[in-house]
Amino acid sequence: MGLTPNYDLTTSQVYQDTVLRYIQQSKNTNILASCESIAARKTMPTWVPDWSRKRIANTMPMHLASSTSEAHAGPTGNGALKASGVYCATVAEVTELFGDFVPVLQVIATVRQIAPANVLSGPYMDHAGGLLEAYCATLAWGLFDSLYNPPMESYPDHDVSIESLKLVLEQQEDSKRTSSSYDYSTLVYEGYIGLGPKYTKPGDKVYVVLGCDVPLVIRDRHSGGDRATLPGEPEFEVVGDSYVHGLMSGEALLGPLPNECKMVMDSDDPEQPTRPMFVMGPGTGAFETAHDPRLEKLRAAATSAACEKTQGGSVEELLTPENLRAAGVNVVDLNLV
Repeated sequence: MGLTPNYDLTTSQVYQDTVLRYIQQSKNTNILASCESIAARKTMPTWVPDWSRKRIANTMPMHLASSTSEAHAGPTGNGALKASGVYCATVAEVTELFGDFVPVLQVIATVRQIAPANVLSGPYMDHAGGLLEAYCATLAWGLFDSLYNPPMESYPDHDVSIESLKLVLEQQEDSKRTSSSYDYSTLVYEGYIGLGPKYTKPGDKVYVVLGCDVPLVIRDRHSGGDRATLPGEPEFEVVGDSYVHGLMSGEALLGPLPNECKMVMDSDDPEQPTRPMFVMGPGTGAFETAHDPRLEKLRAAATSAACEKTQGGSVEELLTPENLRAAGVNVVDLNLV
């Protein structure tokens, strides 16, 4: 990344420079998912990970929330980072979860206590699996064996997990000591359900930032005041990364996947990086393609609006703020401080 030691810089300046160089070199904003906002943090911007201290929460597994878009982010010159993103939801309710190494009865009690109303039979957005599947996926960070091709043996089976959760919600279980990975100690609701950082508050916003594989929870720095009376553009603090069911496969940018289509991460060739594939069709008639069926609508809208490169270009060239806006996606510039 072209890093050169400079002992005249402060720790904060070194960290900021590292983040900016990472974004420029990698063309993604995944480094923002390493940020954690805490009450005592005042020495550096919230868009800069504090590598001088141990991370509070376990690292959120990467998904594909912003599809394969590249970063559209850079410094503003006044210590802020301007990044393009899409607003998805406002946090309406926050409920604390549990930490590591807790009795299974405590886990079961918490899972029952925070379960959404009508979890066993209620609908969830336009998802065929309903609220039960959404709740199960949230508790598992969406990591089922069927997310990968070939299936990842270390991850739980999707259907078995749903049936097990149904039993947990309906019946008592024997107490056993177990290890749980939920350092993400809040479950957030507002249309969607998901896991958010420990310091998430009602009123925080969920955004999908271009180039970032997971949604970010951000907070209006002046959320307690009258926004209309404040000069300049709104400023936002990065609270942390999140899992939000229904936003992990590019839905914020491209809309939901068509019926009878699901995205899997193809890792069949160990010599090649994992890449998204789309399984089209039901049962034995299904076939895989590397082409996201949602891109045609975006390409047509961008071509009609005479936006940037749209013919014969890569997906990354297509997924720009200008093209997305032409397709009706409300991409905004966030001033992260």
